[in-house]
Amino acid sequence: MARLGGKGGEVKVWNVEKKQKAFSLPYARDIARSVAWSPDSRRLAAVVQDVGTSAQFSALVISECGAPDAFYEVESLLVDLTCVAWNPTGDRIAIAAGHEIRIANTGTWQWTRTLKGHAGQVWEVAWSPDGSRLASGARDGLVKVWDLDRDEEPLTFRGHAATVWSVAWSPCGQYVVSASQDGSIRFWDASQEARSGVLRGRLGVAWSPNGRWLAAWGEKEDTLELLDAATGELLREFEAPEHGGFVFDPKGTRVAGGGSSLKIWDCTSGRKVLEEITVEATWSLAWSPDDRMLAAVELGPVLRIWDLATREARALVLDLDDFGSLAWSPTSKLVAIAFVSQQVVVYDVESPEEVQRFRTDPRRSAWGWCGHFSIAWDPAGERLVAGSVEGAVVVWDVPSGAEVLRTRGHVANVFAVAWSPDGRRIASASDDHTVKI
Repeated sequence: MARLGGKGGEVKVWNVEKKQKAFSLPYARDIARSVAWSPDSRRLAAVVQDVGTSAQFSALVISECGAPDAFYEVESLLVDLTCVAWNPTGDRIAIAAGHEIRIANTGTWQWTRTLKGHAGQVWEVAWSPDGSRLASGARDGLVKVWDLDRDEEPLTFRGHAATVWSVAWSPCGQYVVSASQDGSIRFWDASQEARSGVLRGRLGVAWSPNGRWLAAWGEKEDTLELLDAATGELLREFEAPEHGGFVFDPKGTRVAGGGSSLKIWDCTSGRKVLEEITVEATWSLAWSPDDRMLAAVELGPVLRIWDLATREARALVLDLDDFGSLAWSPTSKLVAIAFVSQQVVVYDVESPEEVQRFRTDPRRSAWGWCGHFSIAWDPAGERLVAGSVEGAVVVWDVPSGAEVLRTRGHVANVFAVAWSPDGRRIASASDDHTVKI
């Protein structure tokens, strides 16, 4: 299920499989500012606020999802509550309360800790993956990391020049990333008060799968940069004329760049491991999940599949010239290409031959194209989802060629789609400024 907070003091809970509202939680407050599921999905926490009176009370409210009418206020406070977050095991909960952070035991609902140190409203808190630390961002422009197992001062990271709206942990728990009103995103080593990295002026950025590096393009002409993901420090520069995209291999040890030539570099040594191969202008690159092949869509248009062991390529001339995006199946046996003409074609990479062709939407956008068209395979490699013009999201079963789902939840072009790891849910992002599940 998905949840949504907003004005009117109501939190709505939606059943995404049935595509309908499951129930609403009327809290008799003006604004529901933040909501969060417990890790076991049995409880929902919300911070709600009264704004129609001179005294603006906020409250932490807990709802039992099996009994939507059974909700209770943990505490009502005369401060702004802006964020609520459960720890990974669900036995503690943190709220941003004015300049402080309060932590409660979810078994007794007694406050066990108050963290003080920010000089402005705390906007977001986030638990580390192991639940031992808490990161916070606030109006004072500071990012703090609190070690909850030790009674000591938090690590404080300075660098932002305005309110910090968002903080998030890397999956390994070593780094924290923060986003600020000053227009920058910074990366911090959460184990020490290390200098942060900051990205500005880049037109494209990709994080390596191993979390160690960032590839960026746009700061310097004809140059692909490799940066330390923890500090933002520039490590290497690779010559990448006529930028045509770049992509890391599945292990994050190599990066490929396209354009009027195709090159692959080793991230550790900086050595070019694949010499320059003259090709037509490259529109898109994608590494196969098994790390053996690289797919490139070139001007022509031509789909070219490179075998990285033999350095040989198989080519297929495409019958459509309005390329949108490219995606490998999880098995590395199929490649799907989305075209702006609202068609998705699936190719067998060994042949290479066309095996399926789907049409996403008979209509076109007002401009005759749909921008960054997006497709994604489900984790099993049997279904494809595509975002389309006029807000459509379409799912097909690839082996049978059958259309499984077509929904129009958006009112504008859908630019991005993604599957949940269990293959049961799809997220879509649209030009109507919404993300739907």
